[in-house]
Amino acid sequence: MTRPRYLLALLAAVAAAWCGSFFPGPALAQDDTAEETWLDDFDWDFGGHLKLQGSLGWPDNDSLYAPVGLRPHYDGFVESRLMGTLYFSDWMVLETHYEAVAAGGETRRKGNDLELRYPLLFTDFTEPLDDDQRLVDLTSVVVDQDSYMVSHRLDRLNLTLYPEWGTICLGRQAVTWGHGFLFNPMDLLNPFAPTDVVRDYKIGDDLALARLPMSHWGDIEFVYAPRRNREDRDVKWDHSSVAAKTHIYVDDWDLDIDVMAAKHYEDHVVGAGAVGYLGDTAWRLDATWTFLHERDRGRHGYASLVANMDYSWVWWDLNWYGYLEFAYSGLSDNEYQQVYTHESIAQRVGRGELHLLGRTYVAAHVDVELHPLVRVYVTTLTNTADPSGTVMPRVVWNADQDLDVTLGAILSWGRSGTEFGGSTIPQTNISTRPVNSLYLLLSWYF
Repeated sequence: MTRPRYLLALLAAVAAAWCGSFFPGPALAQDDTAEETWLDDFDWDFGGHLKLQGSLGWPDNDSLYAPVGLRPHYDGFVESRLMGTLYFSDWMVLETHYEAVAAGGETRRKGNDLELRYPLLFTDFTEPLDDDQRLVDLTSVVVDQDSYMVSHRLDRLNLTLYPEWGTICLGRQAVTWGHGFLFNPMDLLNPFAPTDVVRDYKIGDDLALARLPMSHWGDIEFVYAPRRNREDRDVKWDHSSVAAKTHIYVDDWDLDIDVMAAKHYEDHVVGAGAVGYLGDTAWRLDATWTFLHERDRGRHGYASLVANMDYSWVWWDLNWYGYLEFAYSGLSDNEYQQVYTHESIAQRVGRGELHLLGRTYVAAHVDVELHPLVRVYVTTLTNTADPSGTVMPRVVWNADQDLDVTLGAILSWGRSGTEFGGSTIPQTNISTRPVNSLYLLLSWYF
């Protein structure tokens, strides 16, 4: 990012966060004799968080990192986020989130070693998040060393208008469609990975969003996300996304229905979803069909589906909650080497849309409130074809009103040749088995 453009973006973040301290807004209205100004309809919010995480991983002989050593992975991560919102009466809102990240440790150092040894396999293996394809470059890498990196960016910078006919939001923001817990085929823009435990904020994208209420039966949303070509930095239609989704509520059946259509990069996607209830149990179903721009492995398109149910109950005088989710992806053939041999899969992995390479998965989750300040969570994810999977237990202690302490683990299981047990990369002896790890996360909110 050029210096003037970055300074302009940073000034916008500071203005959104601190403007209220210079323009107290509603406080001026306390004087009945004071002349009314536009500041009488002005208000602001400021907040944020600081997250500190330390983790310990132990790679084994089947690990991805075996060629560069099996020493324990000691890693650290620091993330701070400042969030400012300016409210101009009820007709306009300016939102800004500034994020600074520092991360490093043995995982990054070994990742760089892998890139040096196998440059064709692990290109950009340790690269930080960038805005090379976004409309505006609001990310800057301050330090990029072998074992650590420091970067900062504006993850939200958007203006929302509320005309009489609906809502329009322009700028960097996050849009989520669909009803999946771990898997979400209708969520085309920066979806979370199924193994992501912390889901406070999605990565922001530069886009335009319009929402139109349709009488009493629902609404329609339109999204346009322009993207640049990484090579020439020009905005290209075949790199961009445009989508529409209508939400319908059927009162007689107590049913919510979504129907969507999108042009995503060079493919076209149609989908539908529904949310309903069976007694005290909520169920959700989303399905999409992707029309491939080019025929891939004899197919012109593929289906994706997710279905889940969740329920809360009281047992042993404790509050419990749980869900069960099934996911299907027709893009994969349960051949995990395809990410190295098939461009359609490699592109989606590189864009952050595809994180797992199996066809069918079952996820289960249960959590219990042991104490008003202590909650235990256990999430499991299983590739049913192998089988193999991962278990993600964690304990969250609300140590103070604004401080959470999380102790958790990410543990994979499965025999050699399976997705989570590790498969061999073609023409190498490198296994892709994930590294088991423990982590401690401190989250302070202000």
